[in-house]
Amino acid sequence: MDSTEYGSPHDIVHDQTVYNLIAALHLDAMRIDLQNGNGVAPQLGAGNTSGLGDPWVQAIDKMGAKPIIRLHTMGENDNGADSGGSAADAQAMVSRYTANYASYGLSKPVQYYVIGNETNANDSSGSNFIAFASGMRSAANGQTIYIGGPAWGWYDEGTMTTYHNHTKGTAGGPDFLDYHQYGNGGNTHMTPTQLQQELNGGGTGGDVQEYGTVSYQAEVAKLHADTGLPIEVGEWNLSWGSDPAQGQPFNAIWGASVIGNIVKAGGISMEYGDSSGSLMGVVSQNDTPMPLYYAYYMFTGGDLFQHFGTNMVLTSVTGDTTSNVQGSNVVKNSTLEVFASNNPKNIVVINKDPNTTQMGTVSLTGYDSGTMNVWQTTGNALPTHIATNVAITNGTFTYSVPPYSITTFVLGN
Repeated sequence: MDSTEYGSPHDIVHDQTVYNLIAALHLDAMRIDLQNGNGVAPQLGAGNTSGLGDPWVQAIDKMGAKPIIRLHTMGENDNGADSGGSAADAQAMVSRYTANYASYGLSKPVQYYVIGNETNANDSSGSNFIAFASGMRSAANGQTIYIGGPAWGWYDEGTMTTYHNHTKGTAGGPDFLDYHQYGNGGNTHMTPTQLQQELNGGGTGGDVQEYGTVSYQAEVAKLHADTGLPIEVGEWNLSWGSDPAQGQPFNAIWGASVIGNIVKAGGISMEYGDSSGSLMGVVSQNDTPMPLYYAYYMFTGGDLFQHFGTNMVLTSVTGDTTSNVQGSNVVKNSTLEVFASNNPKNIVVINKDPNTTQMGTVSLTGYDSGTMNVWQTTGNALPTHIATNVAITNGTFTYSVPPYSITTFVLGN
């Protein structure tokens, strides 16, 4: 998740309730936007919150997530001005948070950095990466770091592969590629029909709307095939402005589909952001969970059940179709999506139909008998424990899932 600085004072540093809600998700990583300048300590680099960066990195570290630090570069245009980050700033950041992490209140060294943010035409060649990366790796003083970029403002296969090709021979090249992708963009309010098209993978126009949530899977798969690098969708949300649907249960269903499709392609999912001051966050400015909060919960298990596993398991659903999207073949289903994992064993079922309960018979391979617990949300509350010790017999079980719902089946090992 991206930890934005747009939600002050309702954020993970200034609001204990928000901190507790985010910590309860048990996230793997959180991004924070920082910049140095003229030798001063790192400062918050975006949004309407100012101040030192240390408390933010410390808060992320304290909740058990890995901090991902986004570094400012020349050519950016954050808040209407060139942010003017330098190679010396980047080295100082790595020296502080990686080489000397314990001196700044961290339990472990920061390993992940992203160079730049939506520099777009100003850095398609990767000049900032070339200028920054070598010094950053030296400043790590033997600690392992992973450096990504260019945090492109939208999916652009040509630019991303060009960036990779221009930088791969310099200072080891990027360790991962990062780009941003929003559903419909701006303050466009999509109609219920358009929203359903985006969820199902139909419709026309816009960014993701053209192909639905499966486009995330297609984009990640294609960029990985092009470059061989891990791919991070460093920002995603239904809109980069405010759409009423972001505050409605629909957005939990949409968000769970996006998370599942990114992970299915082997990608890194970084939703924007924790509490953004509008409808974009997972926590509102009233310190209450937003629908996307519940989408995350069904994968991480929060404080209620086991986290989705480390290995994705192949799934198929009656009614699946295969389409070529953004140069990749993806499987989509207008009614149900299923994502399953080993280590540990979880199955996440999303019913994308707004009106109809779906009854499904689930057949498992390599798991003949056992029991499972069942958790479910319709996107407007924490998951409810709806069944305990459900029997699996001869590798099958049958279950019904209500309209617009996310159900997680937690299997014993």
